[in-house]
Order: sequence, then C-alpha cells, then structure tokens
Amino acid sequence: PGGFFWKNDKFKEHAIETGLSDMPQMGIMADRHHKFDVKALVNVIKQTTFKEVFMQIKSIVRGG
Repeated sequence: PGGFFWKNDKFKEHAIETGLSDMPQMGIMADRHHKFDVKALVNVIKQTTFKEVFMQIKSIVRGG
C-alpha cells in the first residue's frame, strides 16, 4: 500500500517532513530500506498479553 502513496510527490514530501517515513508500522516506505529488527519483534511478542493479541485479531477481522 505504501508504494501507491510514494508515487505522489506531495505525499512523499509530507511523509518525510512529518516523520511518517520513519514509521515502518504505518506501511510507508522511504527511499531507503530499514533492516528488520528481530530483537524488537521478539521483545514485542514477549510483552504482548494474550488479551491484547485477541483484541488485535478481533479488530483486524472486524475491520476496525
């Protein structure tokens, strides 16, 4: 999805200025690639409770 927005030069400029391009969780990729941080992923998995996982899955399935 991020590729679509990066074809829009105004959006690209906005994303860089506001920091959206530095937030991979937003699905917006900058002109550079970020190294995947396995340690950060493992840390998030360890810190996430079952209730949080269930709520996230429910939100994804319901579309909101």
